[in-house]
Amino acid sequence: TTSFPAASNWDVRLQNAMWHWNNVKSSGFLFYVGRDTDGYHASGNGINEVYLSSTEVGSALAVTKKSLSCYWWFGWKRGIVEADIAFNSNLIWSTGPYDYNTPSDAPYNFEGVALHELGHALGLSHENRWQSTMNSYYPGGGPLGYYKEWDPLADDRRGAHYLYADGTSEIDIGASAL
Repeated sequence: TTSFPAASNWDVRLQNAMWHWNNVKSSGFLFYVGRDTDGYHASGNGINEVYLSSTEVGSALAVTKKSLSCYWWFGWKRGIVEADIAFNSNLIWSTGPYDYNTPSDAPYNFEGVALHELGHALGLSHENRWQSTMNSYYPGGGPLGYYKEWDPLADDRRGAHYLYADGTSEIDIGASAL
């Protein structure tokens, strides 16, 4: 909460990115918001944290660090124990609508990068073969529609469904000018 105070534009954009992942209709995974007031974050503390950092990300826009567990119980089991997301505080960010006039330059769209990094927190990897939120090149899939909403694209949605199938299905359609 020290990086993204409650009800700030940062907080609203981050929660909007969570909302878009939570609304993947065939995935049982849900992000929840919890508030921390001590201003402290650390890897390995069992708490998922999102924050700004000038030292932990190098030249990347943001980095998701995951702690995994792996154990044997009548077959190998593994899972994500913790996922921390650090955004590069040395960069210029925008919490407003995506600017199509500067698609790969600063200011970087916070919500778009948050959507991508939350995908890593879900367990998704980069996908560079087609248009995808998880594309490793900013802005990846980019915002869609008249309102320029950042939303997980078809491949991202399939990944979330594969990892967290809830027994329902979703028909995903999309249009492309290509």
